[in-house]
Amino acid sequence: MDKQNNIAFKFFLIAILVLLLMPMINYQLKFFKELSLHGSETQVAQPIRSFKSYFTGQYQDSFANYFSANLPLRSYAIKTHNQILYSAFKYTNASQVVIGKESYLYETPYLNAFTGRNYIGDSAINKGALKLQKIQLALAEINKKLLVVFAPDKASYFPEAMPNEYQQKINKNNHDEFVKAYQKKQINFIDFATYFNKLKQTSLYPLYGKYGIHWSQYGMSIALDSMLHKMEIDANQKFPNKIKVQTAVMNGYRFTDNDVELALNLFIDLPKENMAYRSFQFEKNTNKYKPNILVVADSYWWLAHNNYISKEIFNEYHFLYYNKSIYDFDQELPLTPNDDLIADYLDRADVIVLMATEANHNWFPYGFDDQLLNVLNRPKQNQLFSEEAIQLKINEIKADANWFEAVREKAIANRVNLIQQLRADAIWVLAHP
Repeated sequence: MDKQNNIAFKFFLIAILVLLLMPMINYQLKFFKELSLHGSETQVAQPIRSFKSYFTGQYQDSFANYFSANLPLRSYAIKTHNQILYSAFKYTNASQVVIGKESYLYETPYLNAFTGRNYIGDSAINKGALKLQKIQLALAEINKKLLVVFAPDKASYFPEAMPNEYQQKINKNNHDEFVKAYQKKQINFIDFATYFNKLKQTSLYPLYGKYGIHWSQYGMSIALDSMLHKMEIDANQKFPNKIKVQTAVMNGYRFTDNDVELALNLFIDLPKENMAYRSFQFEKNTNKYKPNILVVADSYWWLAHNNYISKEIFNEYHFLYYNKSIYDFDQELPLTPNDDLIADYLDRADVIVLMATEANHNWFPYGFDDQLLNVLNRPKQNQLFSEEAIQLKINEIKADANWFEAVREKAIANRVNLIQQLRADAIWVLAHP
């Protein structure tokens, strides 16, 4: 018996030693590839050794930081730790993630919004609604439309599965009071939070996944249909039709339908659901009306931006993500959303869409309303040159390859839109013959 215990003890020590040495062995021999981790991580580059940095200790400090961030088998350790926390204690250390009933996953900003913990107050809501009312009236005078979109919210869609401590509303919430204020001010808006709750019992497929924080791709496609139909009515125009509409059902997730689960970085996938994914195209080479659209929105717009926004449905399109970074159909633009740029976009836009989910209503619409009011309230200056003269000069610039390239470089240097820079240069040349 003592001999067996001794063998078992030695085996245990060897196993512990192998586990301790495994990271260093793998660092040299690369037996196991690192697993992919989701979330925000700062990449630390391997430092370059030099005589000075080595003897001043700078290299050693830099290498210690690099090695800590790139520890061999680090991803395995993180996933093992996270799996133990989740499976044994129903706990996660992922930032702002909360596990609800039946393993539904939430993020605290959405729970705080639903329960009224981040309520901004009646005064702020009424002030914001008044601004948008002024904007809507001013836009109507120049034949442009405003459309405010309230995206749905995971907490308001699945309130029954929220943790017990969030079941009770402690205050008014921003969404409900925004809706009341916008109705009173007759602001043009769509409330998808309320609409999705009505569809919940009759929808053929999930509008939200258990483990995602954004609407499902299927839910977003329904919302986009409604938005486009609303824009058609407002413009009294017919947009290009959808063609080749298909719906595929799969047991699993695509896009952001389980984005919170991915953030947990578990070893074992959570049980999957049957999710639906719609694909469609719009008519091409049609003479139907295609508006210019400016969208100012939070992350709920990304699914539409990445899946369906195309030149087949919109003539010109810009997406201001949180009113900080700017995207067109294909890429992020190296531009800053200042008043001059917004004035340029506004000049060409037919529809301005402002969108947010409930978790972001406490700072919606991201300062864009103040910028837009600044632009709309600019004094009307006497135009010295006709639009025809300005356009002729722009065409002249475009026809000269060297001149056009110089204007393009100036636009990049000034961080403004190329069309805006062309117009400014054309006016300057006309004023300085």
